[in-house]
Amino acid sequence: MSSAAGDHLILGPPVAGLPVGNASLSAEAGSTSTAGHVAGAEVVEHLRSGAFGNPCLNFFALVDRDTPPQHLRDLLAAAWEHDALTALKLVFNLRGVRDNGKGDREGFYTAALWMHQYHPRTLAGNLSAFAEFGYIEDFPELLYRIIHGADARKVAKAKSKAWGGDLARLSGRKRARDDDDDPTPAASTDAVQTEDVVGEAPVKGSPSKKVLKAARLAKLAMKIYHEDDNYRLLFNSITSFFVDNLRSDLEHHKSGKLSKIGLTAKWCPSPDSSFDQSTLLCEAIARGLFPRESDASYANMKEEHYIFLVRRRLRREVLVPLRKDLELPEIYMSKNQWSDLPYERVASEAMRIYEHLFKKHDEGRFTAFLKDHKDSREAAKHKAKKAAPQPPLLQDIITSLGLASHASNIKRREDAAQQWRTLVDHLRGKGSLCNCMAVCDVNKGGLVKSEGQKLLKICVGLGFLISELSSPPWTNSVHAFASNYFPLVLSVGSYREKLNFIRQMPCEERFNLKKVFEGIITRAVTSGVTPDNMVKTIFIFTDKFFEKASVRPVELIEHEDFNPLSPRPWHEEYRRVCEEFKRVGFQDVVPQIVLWNLKGPRSAGLTATKDGVMTLSGYSDELMRLFLENNGVVEPEDEMLDAIAGDEYQKLQVID
Repeated sequence: MSSAAGDHLILGPPVAGLPVGNASLSAEAGSTSTAGHVAGAEVVEHLRSGAFGNPCLNFFALVDRDTPPQHLRDLLAAAWEHDALTALKLVFNLRGVRDNGKGDREGFYTAALWMHQYHPRTLAGNLSAFAEFGYIEDFPELLYRIIHGADARKVAKAKSKAWGGDLARLSGRKRARDDDDDPTPAASTDAVQTEDVVGEAPVKGSPSKKVLKAARLAKLAMKIYHEDDNYRLLFNSITSFFVDNLRSDLEHHKSGKLSKIGLTAKWCPSPDSSFDQSTLLCEAIARGLFPRESDASYANMKEEHYIFLVRRRLRREVLVPLRKDLELPEIYMSKNQWSDLPYERVASEAMRIYEHLFKKHDEGRFTAFLKDHKDSREAAKHKAKKAAPQPPLLQDIITSLGLASHASNIKRREDAAQQWRTLVDHLRGKGSLCNCMAVCDVNKGGLVKSEGQKLLKICVGLGFLISELSSPPWTNSVHAFASNYFPLVLSVGSYREKLNFIRQMPCEERFNLKKVFEGIITRAVTSGVTPDNMVKTIFIFTDKFFEKASVRPVELIEHEDFNPLSPRPWHEEYRRVCEEFKRVGFQDVVPQIVLWNLKGPRSAGLTATKDGVMTLSGYSDELMRLFLENNGVVEPEDEMLDAIAGDEYQKLQVID
């Protein structure tokens, strides 16, 4: 890590010298102690086993966007005690926004603040990884939350709502004041400012509320920096990151290698922005970029004057030109130069946020850009496939197999047929998904409404694949998601015809699992199936969870004066199923049920078996790969290890 930022103690702006009173200063301080709670011995002991028997797996599987911060910290404490390196990787997995994690921003901040209090050297030592998993804006945001408390943003939002913040945000004055609280980068509006606000003009008479607030923020930032060793370590590490990267980008700027310029300038706080006033980062970065020894005129200059000059140089000589090179959309938007806005330079997140504004102010150019962008992406994807062929995705094969018999589709259909045969032969050679049964929910529900009917194609494709991999008498049959036993036999026809048969199966809102078991027993007995050839697993592909998907069996409960129909719980029904299998000699081979809710929230692998049922929730291409390669059994630990197997995870190190 560079020492360019030095170990200079920050001085703060001139307003920091204003008297604001201890009470005011204390009111600004955050309750950082609660953010770093370590689970008590009893809690840790309980979480050592937890739902999955592995504390790291508990943290991976049980933490989502709705997890209360305290529970997340307890799970993390137990995971860290069990395996610190795996726990560290899982913390960064929370932040991963580039298909390398869960993208849980708030969960990551909660975990990072816990690390700051109990493993500060590890947090500071892995700063370079932040940019690979999240955004550089995470740096000042962490400092802000350490200073003002883990719940600082939540408190600010509550106040904003109470004060009618939704309307107030429409005013330019409010927007400028709170620029760093907005999800869009603060750099955008600050990039067009040219002069410092705080610290440039002398304060006359009684200071305004804005000046007093700036003074309070500066005093608090300096107090924590000077008194908290852990904070100072993180602050100096973040400063060094900005200094090193901005210096490198300036070299690229001067040499005209604009394509090599990173996004550090975009996310770096601007002098006098909300982040800068709260953390004083700009002073430290400016010191690192322009140390006293770099310019003879700085040698005998007063500290206040030196700080003022290098902060101004940071804005004028570093941030403004680099942001201009980056062609940030916010700069054009703030100047109302919509017709000049370079859409090809707009980041995906900014595109999502500003899309409605682009359509409103520059609809023609923006619509043309979207079309060109889509065409270029398709061309690039095709070129990449030719250069480095990747195993085709199941839904892509199914799409090509289902194409109409037009002359233009012949090549794609032939290629897809070959890919299909290769996939089936590969899995059959491994003995994967042998003697299984598929129940497909092709009803006009959530799977049909998925993007491009992707999940419906996956449902149909998995049903077709399992039907081909099974042995007689289970081969070439798929079962409808219905209240009655309804197997569809796919013995004749082309791939396209078989896929259409599955798509058009008469399905219902619920299915009757008992009827499926009864059908299996009947076919097994009439076909003379041995226990070795009994159906091993019934896979149910749907957009529902088990409780909502299954038909509740009913039985007549006799009472003295009435005979109501009462639902019988599945665990009772399952015992009767087991007894029926035992009656015909199959007591040791009762099929396992795996219900995969393709549209559900992502979970960690299969849940534990309960009454013969395991559930899998959510879809990803990686989960599909694990499903096919592991005979339909996606163990939670396998998925966890796979989630943190990327090269970026191997760079992480536990230091303390």
